[in-house]
Amino acid sequence: MNIGKALRDIRKGKKITQKELAETVGISNTYLSEIENNSRRPSIDILKKISDSLGVNILYLILKSLEENDLKNENKAEFLNKVNSELDNFSFNL
Repeated sequence: MNIGKALRDIRKGKKITQKELAETVGISNTYLSEIENNSRRPSIDILKKISDSLGVNILYLILKSLEENDLKNENKAEFLNKVNSELDNFSFNL
């Protein structure tokens, strides 16, 4: 899974700069850059704010982050376990 690349692709497709998105979400440009470069993992709250600011559903963002090799040679249960594991890597601030 590559959340950062998916995020960057959606942002660029909507012709939004990192600075504009960071300001809208309320995070630093540096933090957004780190997320897009997969060097930092955002909390689910931040991911939700980012997806809302981009006008996409958070599930769309997660599904777009799947890479081709995530789906090869895996049965449904293995795939769902992998997605669940990735979601567990995000910090939930409820």
